[in-house]
Amino acid sequence: MMKLNKIMLAGWLSLIAAGQVFAAPTEVAKASSPVVIDGKADEAAWDNAKWHPLKHLMVGTMPIPADFSGRFKMLWDEEQLYLQVEIIDDVLIDTHPNPLLTYWDDDCLEIFIDADASGGNHLKSYNAFAYHIALDGNVVDIGPTSNGGQEFVLLNEHATSRWTREDTPPYQITWEVSFRVYPDTFHHNKPV
Repeated sequence: MMKLNKIMLAGWLSLIAAGQVFAAPTEVAKASSPVVIDGKADEAAWDNAKWHPLKHLMVGTMPIPADFSGRFKMLWDEEQLYLQVEIIDDVLIDTHPNPLLTYWDDDCLEIFIDADASGGNHLKSYNAFAYHIALDGNVVDIGPTSNGGQEFVLLNEHATSRWTREDTPPYQITWEVSFRVYPDTFHHNKPV
């Protein structure tokens, strides 16, 4: 098993705004066979991964389970980190076609990664990443500008995701994501 120093799945953006969350080290099983990102999560490799609840409230009051609840599991191989999320959410909202414009008002899957466990700031550096994966698949984070500011950036090449939704109550969503883990030397204006 690989010990990923600091990985946190925070959940839907509607539950997250400001505030700081600290994640404990998480044991992640190595994928025993290929994982296909298709929103089905039917690969045998997932059987070796442990479920973790989505339980970290960032803003507001804790919703009732029928409104929002979820759990996740992770795997890794030499190339990717894999995430499977099961979510119950009674309403999904994505009203902004521009992925860089007020994306925080739409539902998304937000994944925090601090690969070196330094407690890094994702707002003005890539010492940590806060991937906002929109319902349409766009991946947004905040990145540094050359003058020390910050800007919203598309990082679609960092992740592949697909979700499906059951057609019977409670209409569970199964979301699969694979992504490469980037070092803090990454910059969106410099090719990797």
